[in-house]
Order: sequence, then structure tokens, then C-alpha cells
Amino acid sequence: MLKSGMVMLFGILILVRGILAQNPDLMLSSAERDSILKHYNRLFPLLGKKVIEKGFDLPYPYGANIIYFYMNQGIDINNIQLSLGDNQLKQIDFIQFGDNETVVNTVNARFDFWLLPFLNLYGLFGKGWSTTTVQPQIVLPDQTIPFESSVSQSGLYYGLGFTFAMGLKQNWISLDMNWTWTDLELLEEPLKARVTGIRYGRTFRLRKQQRLAVWVGAMHQKFTTETYGSIYLKDALPGDVIDNINNIPNQPGWNELPQWKKDLILEFIDAINNRWDSARINYGLDKGPSSPWNMIIGCNYEHNKHWHFRVEVGLIQRYSLLLNLNYRF
Repeated sequence: MLKSGMVMLFGILILVRGILAQNPDLMLSSAERDSILKHYNRLFPLLGKKVIEKGFDLPYPYGANIIYFYMNQGIDINNIQLSLGDNQLKQIDFIQFGDNETVVNTVNARFDFWLLPFLNLYGLFGKGWSTTTVQPQIVLPDQTIPFESSVSQSGLYYGLGFTFAMGLKQNWISLDMNWTWTDLELLEEPLKARVTGIRYGRTFRLRKQQRLAVWVGAMHQKFTTETYGSIYLKDALPGDVIDNINNIPNQPGWNELPQWKKDLILEFIDAINNRWDSARINYGLDKGPSSPWNMIIGCNYEHNKHWHFRVEVGLIQRYSLLLNLNYRF
């Protein structure tokens, strides 16, 4: 048992040596190494002392972060279901969606720590605000009624994740993955999302303890496809389409519709005319990002061992901005 444990420890040490960046700007001088080891008594990261003895510099293990994130992305919507009041949802095929867009602003607090010299674990909690603009159209045999609708909502979210980092010659590569759950006002169930980021970069020593890391990479986003909720009719339909909807039964193609479609449309017309302020539309739909992948570029300025500031921009298909103030201890 002891022998197998020693073999495992030896294997981890070899992994650590290969994983930590070989960039000379990340190496300690003999004087710096001896100064750190003289008073080193930290539990995390595990094997941290062994790594420092090899001459590698390590960040402080614990981090408290404040993060602001902005994102603008296209949304695909399919398999829409609608109903009013207590009625069951019905699959709708006469409503189609054009270009749809979601704008998100979030602020969160994140706590992280380096479990191993190459593995960081973190948890986060925050609040988000989103505005989704859709361009649906009601498609009937002899008429198409286009309109635009915007819905804003907010909610609290929480999540957890990890970052795995390793050296690649004089550069580094990292894999970051996190899972979040967001309780939005208009949804019945929390919105589940998973974000994966891959980054390739280099860290440069500026002077003394100041360093700058730059990187390029890609990000993949996936969130819950099945969504159920409800919204007031007055918030879903703009007033300028009411006349067009009221006039649907007078169109030549009205008699070609099956009875269930007629009943549903008449129910909506009644709600528009008699319960405009109180009627709620129940909906179900499948949604997802129009482009799950996008490009990211970023940099991290390390003022000293305690204070770091990160900026990251997302480009191509999905546009984003991340600002991160990080205090390490």
C-alpha cells in the first residue's frame, strides 16, 4: 500500500513538472525561491512546496473575484407550444421565428482556490439581467403577420467550475468548464448552462512582481433547450399588430384552417379584446444559441501577488466582454 502510494506521488510530481509552464518569466531565482520556502506553510495547492523547490513560481492559492460580464448572441427557437389560462399547451406550427437576439448583463462574486498546482476549483453566485428580442410571424394560408417583441427579466444564478492549466514549451494552455443554474422571473425551472473555454497564451514578466498574460482561444456555450414559462399578453404582443390579428377570421384562408387552429386563434382574439391587461400566455419551446462556438482574446495584468485584473473579449457570432478584479491571498 505504501509502495503504491509512493509510486502515485512520484507520478503526480512528474505530471506537475510537465504541466507547469516552462516560460523563464515564470521561474524563480535562487534567492526568490529560498525566501519563499523559508516561511512556506500553506496547505494548498497540494504539492505546492515541491513545485516551488523546483524553481516554479505559484500564485497565492485563494482568490476572491468580482466579475462583470456582457453578452450579445443570436438565439434559435423551435417547437413552440402555446395556451391561455389553465389550458394545456398545444404545438403551434403557424408561428415562425426570424432573427432572435439576447442581450445579457451579469455581475457575480466568485471564490476559487488551487487544489493542485495545475487544477483550480471555484464557485460563484450572482445576478443577471437579460433582454430577448424576437421577430416572429403568424403564417396563415393567405396572410403573414410579422411583428417584434422584447421581453426583459432578471434572476439570481449560482454555479461551480474548474480550470486545468499546463505548460506548452514556453507558453501555456488551459481548459475551463463551469455549470450554472439561473432562476429567471418568467421561467418555471432554472435555466441550466455549461460554458467551456480553451485558451492558449504566454505570460511575460514586466518588472518586480508585475506580469502580463495574453491569450487567444475559443468558447462553447450550451444551455437548456426545453423552456417553459408564462408572460402577460400585453408584454408579448405589441399593440400595432392587434388589428391584424382581429382581422384573421375575415381572411380568405380562414376556412382552410383546421378547427383546433380556429379555436386557438379565436381564444387569443377574445383575450386581446377583453383581457388585454390580465391574460397570460403559457409557452413551451426549444431554444439554443445560434452559434455555440465563438473566438475569445484576453489579457491578465498582475500588479503584484495579491491584485490581478483580467479583460476578455468574445468575437465572431457571439460578442461578449468580461471584466474581472481578483484579490489573491
